[in-house]
Amino acid sequence: MEEKVNMFSCLRFVPRGSSITKIEKVKHKREELENIIKEMKLKEAEYLSRPEKENKVSKQRQSDSDDDDVENMYDLDTYDDEISEPMGLESLILDNPPESNSEDSDAEENEFSVKPGDNMILAAHVTNDVSMLEVYVFNHENAEFFLLHDIYLPSFPLSLEWLDFNKDNTDTPGNFSAVGYISNEIDIWDLTVTGSLEPVLSLSTKKSGKGKRHTKAIMDLSWNRQNRNILGSSSADKTVRLWDMNTGDNFLKLDIFEEKVQTIDFHRDEAQNILTGDCSGCVKLFDCRSPGTFKSWVFEKEIEKISWNKFDPYHYFASTNTGMLHYVDIRSNVSIWTLYAHEKEVTGFSLSSECADMLVTVSMDESVKVWDLKDHKPHQVTQKQINIGEIYTIDSCPDVPYVFCIGGKHKENPMYLWDSRENTSGKIP
Repeated sequence: MEEKVNMFSCLRFVPRGSSITKIEKVKHKREELENIIKEMKLKEAEYLSRPEKENKVSKQRQSDSDDDDVENMYDLDTYDDEISEPMGLESLILDNPPESNSEDSDAEENEFSVKPGDNMILAAHVTNDVSMLEVYVFNHENAEFFLLHDIYLPSFPLSLEWLDFNKDNTDTPGNFSAVGYISNEIDIWDLTVTGSLEPVLSLSTKKSGKGKRHTKAIMDLSWNRQNRNILGSSSADKTVRLWDMNTGDNFLKLDIFEEKVQTIDFHRDEAQNILTGDCSGCVKLFDCRSPGTFKSWVFEKEIEKISWNKFDPYHYFASTNTGMLHYVDIRSNVSIWTLYAHEKEVTGFSLSSECADMLVTVSMDESVKVWDLKDHKPHQVTQKQINIGEIYTIDSCPDVPYVFCIGGKHKENPMYLWDSRENTSGKIP
C-alpha cells in the first residue's frame, strides 16, 4: 500500500551519560502478545466511540471544533483513512514478535548498547496507521547514527518528554519517555527495555477517576527537573494538569483557559513556576503554590510554542501561528523584541546548548532559519530548505552545540540531523 503518512510529530535529544550501557530485551509469549493487543484495542474502541456532536449545546460544538484543529494540523483525516483495522498493529506484532531464542552474540550486544559518548534521540514516528516511539543513537565524534530500538504506541503521539525519574527506585536515575496521545492518555515507557509492549505507568486513564484526567488530546508535556516525580501536561480540553509519578495521581488542575493549551514549560530552577501558551494567544505564568493567581501576556492569534531561555532565568520565547517570535522578560509587561520569523506557523525553535545567542527556528513553511540574538537585536544568519516537508519539531543536541534534529512530514525523509556549521550537512538516509 502506498504510504500517505510518514511523519515525526515530536522528538527529543537525551544528554550523554543518561543511558545505561546495555538495553534489556523483553521476550513475550504469543498469548501475552494477544492479551496486550486486546487491551490496546479496547482503549482504541473507547476513544472512537466517544459521543458525537448530536444533542450537544453550542459549547460542545466549539469543543468539537478544537478537535478538528488538532486533526487538521497533522492531517489526521488522511491518517484515519489509512486505518484498515482498529489498531493496525496486530499483524505487525504477531507476525514479527521480539526474538525469543538464540543467545546474544558479541555483535548483538554491541548493537544494543549505548556508549559514554552517545546521545540518544527519541522520536515519535507515524507511518500510515502505525505509531512508534523510535530510539536512535547519535555519536558525533564517530559520525554514527542508527536506530537502537522502537516501541509500538497505542495511539497517535502528539507530545513527548524525556525524564530520569524511576518510581521503582527513586534514588537511582532511570531513562524514560513520557508520550502524550490524541486519545487523551499519557504513557511512561522504559527506554532501557526493547520489545516491551506495555508502559511502566499510564496517566489520565479511566483509573484516574472522574474529574482527574484529561478529556481531549495531550498537546504538550513538561518534566519538572527539580521535583523529579512531577510531570505537567496540557490538553485540547483547555486544562493543564500536574501528575505525581510516584502514585500516578493528578494533584493539580489549572482550568482558567479560554482555548486549548498548546504548550507548557516548567522553569528549570524555580520548580513552582510553569509557563503555558494557549490558542487564544495568551501566555500565562503560574506559581503552582498559588495557582489562582498568575501573570499573563497577550499576543496575536495562537501560541504554537513557549520555552524558557535556559541561559537567563527571567526570559522566555513564544512563537505563534502567524510566523511571529517574541522574547519576553517576565518582570515586564511587553516583549523585549518581536520578530517576523517565518511566513507560516513557527512550530518549533531551539537554542544552541552552549551558544546563548544562537537560536534555530522551524516552520510549516518548510524552512529552517538560524538567528543571532546578540544585544537583543536578532538578525538572520542563514536559511535552509531541508526538504522534509512541513516541519513540526526541533531539538538541539545538549552535548554538541551546533547540531539539531528536525522532524517533519515527507513520504521519504521526514527527519533531518543537521550540523548547522556545514552547508551540505546530512539528511538521514
